[in-house]
Amino acid sequence: MKEGESGMTMAFTIDELRMKVASRGWIVMIATVRTQARE
Repeated sequence: MKEGESGMTMAFTIDELRMKVASRGWIVMIATVRTQARE
């Protein structure tokens, strides 16, 4: 395995992780807004 390829894989994995966290954050935000709207 080359160093460059390893770096690319790491960046991709971190990018994927960020996307998952971002999407999860949106779900939490939407849920919070809906809960507040009910009250």
